[in-house]
Amino acid sequence: MTVHWYVVKHVPDLVRREPRNIGVILIADQEKMSRFLGEQPDGEIDGRTVPQFGNHLVYKAWVKHWRSLLDQGASVLSEQVVAGRGPGASFYIEEGGEQLVGHDERASDEILDDLYATLVRPDSESAVADDVRSLTRRVIRRLGLSRQVQERVRLPVTVGGIPDDIWFDYRYDNGVPHLMQRIGLATSDKATWDRLHLVETNFERLRRSGLLPDFSAITFIKQQHADERLVEAVHGRLAEVTKIVDVSNQDTAASLLSGLLDLHA
Repeated sequence: MTVHWYVVKHVPDLVRREPRNIGVILIADQEKMSRFLGEQPDGEIDGRTVPQFGNHLVYKAWVKHWRSLLDQGASVLSEQVVAGRGPGASFYIEEGGEQLVGHDERASDEILDDLYATLVRPDSESAVADDVRSLTRRVIRRLGLSRQVQERVRLPVTVGGIPDDIWFDYRYDNGVPHLMQRIGLATSDKATWDRLHLVETNFERLRRSGLLPDFSAITFIKQQHADERLVEAVHGRLAEVTKIVDVSNQDTAASLLSGLLDLHA
């Protein structure tokens, strides 16, 4: 397998023209993935975490643009690279590199995590979300479901006659739709509590919509080194609306998830 990656850069001061790496885009055969500064476990950009970009809505629009280019494939990304950076451009893409990973045991998502940690992540940024994301993906991969599980799933629903869009981190179908979310629990900050409330609300709104009456709800957490109040809140608030899988112990998590997904029926 050949892995090809690109580095997204930002020039905060067009006079000094000193670019900083703010994202990584990776293509490995048919797999396409990316990571950007400020990206949360659900894939959304938290503008409060990236004040260096000024108007975070502009940055969000750029991230949406880069993801669109990624969806179109390597040739479109390469065209963007060839187009280069204009004299007044604050954001641009550069070729990162290419690597033959035939003897590399890491999966593509792990390579992306390593590239992001090496090239992009500032020392001040917590790796908690990366831990939950990486450990969850490893559990899914251990069950041989990497290509069957969809990521960043959007469900248009109607609740009480009002339209709504509900997003989930993963979806797997095998006669029953399984909708899955992630929550990092290491830091008891506003973003984490907001995430907990969002996960709870999304599952409840999906049930109220009646769109998938027989769906299975699963939430991944990393309980090891977690904030005790968050752990208590997760089990207290979510126990009635979702099954909880702690990915701290990979063997136990894989066994539990296999049962929840009814893989051996």
